[in-house]
Amino acid sequence: MTEKPIKLNLGSGDKPLDGYINLDAKYGDSLFPIDTKEPMPCDTCSLKAPGIADEIRASHVLEHFAHGQTQAILKHWVSKLKPGGVLKIAVPDFEKIAREYLAKRELPIEGYVCGGQTDEYDYHKALFDEPGMRAMMGAAGLEQIGPWTSEIADCASLPISLNLMGTKPRTAGKPDIRQSQSEMQAVKIAAIMSVPRLTFTENAACIYRTIGQLGIRCHAGQGVFWHHALTRQFEDRIAEGNEFILAIDYDTWFLPDHVLRLVELMIAHPEADAICSVQCEREGRYPLLGLHDESGQPIRELPRALFRTPLTRIHTAHFGLTLFRAAAFAKVPKPWLRDEPDPSGSWREGRRDADIAFWHKWELAGRTLFQANDVSIGHLQLVCTFPGPVQDDWRPVHVYLRDLNAGRVPDHCKGNRRDPAEAPLRAGAAI
Repeated sequence: MTEKPIKLNLGSGDKPLDGYINLDAKYGDSLFPIDTKEPMPCDTCSLKAPGIADEIRASHVLEHFAHGQTQAILKHWVSKLKPGGVLKIAVPDFEKIAREYLAKRELPIEGYVCGGQTDEYDYHKALFDEPGMRAMMGAAGLEQIGPWTSEIADCASLPISLNLMGTKPRTAGKPDIRQSQSEMQAVKIAAIMSVPRLTFTENAACIYRTIGQLGIRCHAGQGVFWHHALTRQFEDRIAEGNEFILAIDYDTWFLPDHVLRLVELMIAHPEADAICSVQCEREGRYPLLGLHDESGQPIRELPRALFRTPLTRIHTAHFGLTLFRAAAFAKVPKPWLRDEPDPSGSWREGRRDADIAFWHKWELAGRTLFQANDVSIGHLQLVCTFPGPVQDDWRPVHVYLRDLNAGRVPDHCKGNRRDPAEAPLRAGAAI
């Protein structure tokens, strides 16, 4: 006999739901930690045990707790879910409320922000917006975070309600995909590259020890234009019937776990059409990613909270180590990869290189791009290394070639004569 799913409705108030265990602090129940005196569906079940619930619904409950507690509360609620269980959260969306206030619309703004204050339980103590809530849910261990719609006329159906749901991963450790090469091959994944005639040997080593170890075939193309070669590779791998295509740059350094994590995330998130890794720009310090606002203008200051979840929706990225869902290309018009000049027809500031132009076309076709925030890969590049000052035991000083060509040479390396009165080398220094 199949057991009925255990579903909890936290903060049910006067709107209990059929098929749920309805809990509310007004009736003596505890929501943190979760506990109730109500009989459970089976004799051996207890809400004090972890992994008990198939679903937890918390409509306009979390804001009634102190803001310093909310992350711990989310983690506690997730701990009560079975693997594959779903947590549905609804809270007042402070951004929506603020917009309504600034638009001078006649809404109960004070009640939305501070609570109705009809009794001791009806006070709001925390504020939320969508990026922050997504980050908190991701940090609590949830995946596949997305919107949900209330099935009843409760607070979760209000126009200012932020409704997000997430799934607890079915495996706490390494998933089955890591267990053998045959299982990886069963995913039907191919790797593609556009390579120059001379390349980084460390990248070739990554291909050998990573792609080869995982049983993935890597296809390399050459040509005068890298984007032509990569387009041909995409077309051929799609025609072969591959489910996923992994694009690799010739100057990327990565490990087997980086590839496996991208595949895990792609399987767990069907809403993702492409997932890229975190990779810094060459001769720079910032990751190669782009986000734009509703008007299409780039966002220069990115809040850290956006990147506390396993995946962050972005608009442009680097191709360094990016996994594509092959079926997503069907709705993207060709040519997929093509440079676009600036408005004057020149190739100066304002142009779009082929990879950035690709992501704009990708988004216009309704395709999605996410960054895997826990997949950080290397960017191979050349630097010029100088011996440091003798008083620092010649500790190496690394200078990017761009800085070197701009004349930014370390002061002690500009050909100045050494003062013979300087202190001698420390005993034991290598000469």
